[in-house]
Amino acid sequence: MKKNYSRNLELICPNCASSQMKSPTDENNPAARFVCGSCGGEFTRDELHDGNAERIDAAVSEMKDEVIKDVKADFKNMFKKFGK
Repeated sequence: MKKNYSRNLELICPNCASSQMKSPTDENNPAARFVCGSCGGEFTRDELHDGNAERIDAAVSEMKDEVIKDVKADFKNMFKKFGK
């Protein structure tokens, strides 16, 4: 089974769908604001997450399907020798 299922998902501005989001200097601060380089919209981490929920859910679903496919293939290969 593949060991790395990590993904990079570019978050987009909930207002204008631009991918030019500027991260705050302290991303771990819950009050930190992400700023859209295109429209100037400002968003907290939670607002940015909520505005990209559909994209995030699609990426998680895609990853889940890939893991399930790989696990099934691994089980099939593991049990091949027992079927002989």
